[in-house]
Order: sequence, then structure tokens, then C-alpha cells
Amino acid sequence: MFQDPPDPGLPEVLAAVLPGHRLDFAAADLRRWFEARHAGDLAGLVVDADDADRATLRALAASLPYGEPVPWLLVLVGDRGLAGCEELLELDRVHLVPEPWTPRALAAALGGAGRSTSPSESGAFLEGLVEGLRDPLTSLTGYLQLLEHERPPGDHGSEALLTPALEAARRLERELARLHLAAAGAAPIREDLDLHAEATAVLGELTSQGHEVGGPTVSGDAPGVVRADRRSLHAATAVAADLLERFGPGGRPELRLGRDADGPWLAWEAEADGAVGRRPPPAYLGELLERLARRVPARVVLDRLDGVVPVRVRLRFPAF
Repeated sequence: MFQDPPDPGLPEVLAAVLPGHRLDFAAADLRRWFEARHAGDLAGLVVDADDADRATLRALAASLPYGEPVPWLLVLVGDRGLAGCEELLELDRVHLVPEPWTPRALAAALGGAGRSTSPSESGAFLEGLVEGLRDPLTSLTGYLQLLEHERPPGDHGSEALLTPALEAARRLERELARLHLAAAGAAPIREDLDLHAEATAVLGELTSQGHEVGGPTVSGDAPGVVRADRRSLHAATAVAADLLERFGPGGRPELRLGRDADGPWLAWEAEADGAVGRRPPPAYLGELLERLARRVPARVVLDRLDGVVPVRVRLRFPAF
């Protein structure tokens, strides 16, 4: 808790909302934040925005998504507001509570923060689920291939059924492979990668699978080299394309790359085709993308039309 001394009554309220957690109150000090993250026992951080300067808040926003597990961040917003720190609003595990705070507001913001977010628990469940689905899916794909092979020549009726069935089975196999990677307990293997070359490779994979996507196009400065896990980078980029292709505004997703003051980035973008839907993506797809991005490591920034339809999915990489 970056507030020293704490507001009267705040320790008691936080202890009630977060049972089983140890509370540590201190002045805003980034060194303590990074030490606690390195130790691996940091569940979350509460920051009084009036006590922390803008540089501290921006540093917290920049470092929050990287590493495992990702802690939550609760910001008590006072008279100074968050001007200059708008990137906090883009992060999923950030909660804002206006001051003067109330016990009800704190409970609403942190009601789920006491539950474990360690990937070891959910990861083991997901890995087991994937393994349980792989065997019947492999059998199904094998039977479909056998039927296709033994189909009499000229039997176009069977072909019209088997071709889409096989493609659906192969798509499920790819989805399960990405889910298995996101749930993997093994540490990612990070190396220096040319982002443009990797993006070109992913685009080729997607095109060969029948996706209608364009790019990659460099916008502004070339992205250069990133230090990343190649498998996770490819999987996260593919999932981002899938999210925009299935739930975006209807136009063809275009892959763009670049580098700005915050470092390298990769983004899928799509223009509305005049028939924009209003169905948001399922929660699991966003969670899958976030898990894969953390393995890269990268930060996901999702821009939506009317707060619903995704129009751009960006992966931001640490400056290297």
C-alpha cells in the first residue's frame, strides 16, 4: 500500500476485503515495488494517486503486465486525477476508486482480488482439459481423413460435407495447441527476434490456413528486434487476428508494425465494412490472448468501437 501513514480505517477495511493477505504500508517507492515483484509474493498494490507522482504511476503502468503472476493495482483517485497517466485505463487488472473512498467501493473493486491468479492452479486444469479433448479430436480427424480417402470418385455430395468437417477439426487442433501453450507451466524460451520477419512468418501461416488478412506494413520507424518467446509470439499474433476477423467491424484485418517512444509494437487493424455487429468477443478469447502475451512478453491494448466491437488489437513489447 503506497500510503504512509494510511487513512484512518483503511487497514481494517482492506483486511476485511482481502482475508489472508499481509498488508504493508509505505511511502511510494518503486524500489519496493520491484523487489516485491521479484520475490514473487506480491498479490497487488494500492496507490493513492495524490501521494504518488506521475513518473511513479507511469512506471507502474508500464511494468504491471510483465511477469507471472500479474498483480492487481488499485488506484485511489483524488483531486489531481489521472491526467498524463491514461495508460492505466487500458490495463485489465487496474481498479479505480474515487476519494473519499468508501468500504463498499473498495469491496466492489477488490471483491475478486483475493482469489488466486497463479497460473499453476488454472494452468494444470487447462492442460488436463486440453489433453482430455485431444484424443477424441485426433480420432475424429482420422476417421474423417479415412472417409475422404475411401470416398468414391465423383461423390460430390460427400465431398461437400467432408471438406468443411476436416477444416473445422484442424481449426480445433490449432485452438487446442494455443490453449495448451498458454497453460504450459514450462518457462518461455526468449531470444532476440526480428519482429518484421516473425510477423511475415505468421502472416504466411494464416494465409495458408485460409484466413483473409493483409500486411505486414511498417508504420513510421521499423520495429527492429524484440526479446521474445517465438512460439508464444506467433500464437498471440494469430489469436489477435482471429479475434478481429471473427468479432471485428467486418473489414479485412491488416497487420501493421512500428516503433514509438514506448517501444516496438504490432497491431491488427480493420475498417468497418458497413455491417458492423454488436456481439462482443467471448471472455475466453481475450483471456487466451492475455495469457499468451504474458509469455511473450507483451502488453495487449484493445481498441473497441462503441466499447463493444474490436477494431484494433495491439501487442506492445518492452523497449530493447
